Amino acid sequence: MKGSLQLLDRYPELWQASSTLLILEEAAQDALNLRSEGELSFLPLLASSHDSLQQANAKSHFSLNPEPGYEQIIIDLPKAKGLTQMLVHLASSLLSPQGKLMITGENKGGIKSIAKLLDATGDQGQLCGRKLASACHSALWLVEGWQQLKPFQLEDWWQQVQLESGLTLWSLPGVFSQQKLDQGTACLLDALPTLKGRVLDFGCGNGVLAYSMLKRQPELELTLIDDSLLACTSATRTAEENSLSATILCRNGLPKGLNGLDWIISNPPFHQGRGTQYDIAREFLQWAPRTLRLSGQIAVVANQFLAYEPLLEQGFLRSKELHRDAGFKVLWAEKPKKLKNR
Repeated sequence: MKGSLQLLDRYPELWQASSTLLILEEAAQDALNLRSEGELSFLPLLASSHDSLQQANAKSHFSLNPEPGYEQIIIDLPKAKGLTQMLVHLASSLLSPQGKLMITGENKGGIKSIAKLLDATGDQGQLCGRKLASACHSALWLVEGWQQLKPFQLEDWWQQVQLESGLTLWSLPGVFSQQKLDQGTACLLDALPTLKGRVLDFGCGNGVLAYSMLKRQPELELTLIDDSLLACTSATRTAEENSLSATILCRNGLPKGLNGLDWIISNPPFHQGRGTQYDIAREFLQWAPRTLRLSGQIAVVANQFLAYEPLLEQGFLRSKELHRDAGFKVLWAEKPKKLKNR
């Protein structure tokens, strides 16, 4: 069990309430094991976590606009500091007037600096924290002063980045490459040839890769997929603000019914929360040939140390490296092999 949730499990008397909302990115399976005397609801930020909670018949709200009125809200500390600040504001709008706001987190995840982060949230000095417990290399903090925060408005948290192509990216905190175009995506964009037909962007983030190609080739039919609620919300806003059209799917992995694609492009994620998760990219590259036409092609960018070449060689008749720069490499493959269960 994740340390921050194991701490809650060890000290249930510190957080029992008639209605509790737990906001979390990952570790949904761990959260299901928590003992609660009152009603325990969840606000997961990943589609994979939402699916796990629903399969267990847990009450899960996959939305940034759930119904308010909770007696208590606990935030499992996310990786991005800006996201923590946004979630504190969101929680303050969902609590009942006398409700309690808590943050649980692992020492390696930044919980030791939570007091400083709270002091910088809102108008300085509004918030402070008080540590309630420490165990399992984690800590649980009570947030005081949340009632003084201004009402939560999602509009206050958007950040815009203007690219030379004229594309304006809209991103929420916690979305990959929120503040600038990342080097890996820039490397892939430089190396991509002319695309055609139906194109999938896997792990789309705010949509920078897919929408940059759509700017070049307006005739493309795009599908974007990401596990993150915040990423898909950002990709939707980016499309709307740039008057672009695409299908956006918030889900974990490739849908089994998705096939007949001409191209897949991706800067595949290999992080989940604070951990390194190669399984995400590995499963994606293993399933990719099943979603492409027999003449289909794929191009991905990766850190140079990531060994994706054997996976492409296993699934495609031809593969090669297209480009290498600034610690990244662009890999290309075409003509999926006739795999079992295709």
